[in-house]
Amino acid sequence: MSNKDYYTKFNLKNAQKNPSVLLQASLDDFKKYNNQFKQSENTENKLHMIFFSEENMEILQKQLILYVFEKTKKQVLVPKQDPLSLKMVMKYFYNEAAQFLDKNYTEQIQKLNNLVTHHIGGKMLTMANQHVKYVEEISNPRKLLPLPKNVNKTKNLPGQI
Repeated sequence: MSNKDYYTKFNLKNAQKNPSVLLQASLDDFKKYNNQFKQSENTENKLHMIFFSEENMEILQKQLILYVFEKTKKQVLVPKQDPLSLKMVMKYFYNEAAQFLDKNYTEQIQKLNNLVTHHIGGKMLTMANQHVKYVEEISNPRKLLPLPKNVNKTKNLPGQI
């Protein structure tokens, strides 16, 4: 059975049981993606092209979904993030942490992707945990405070005779 056949038979309802299958890319896709950028000569431009490519943004989206899914013990499956917001965070980490070396593009991109994933994923994890607790709180009956007790010995309100 080829990869394509497997993905067409994969039921989305089983995504929570095995999200890595849903988020996998085939080896052919990676080779095509890698060869696309081998022709560029300028190191900074090449790193920029690879990091901000649509393929890498898709990898980041999948990493974010998987990060939150694993950290919440397979309870929360988040949607893809807004591409513009994702690009802004990517731009920040690209300017701050990119090394612009002539070699090891894969390691540099992986490092930048991990920085972006942990930064955004941490915030998404916080929001997901807050949402889960909110849903738990509203699905249970309210806990009412006890009625106030009169501790005045005369049983009269202050100012009354």
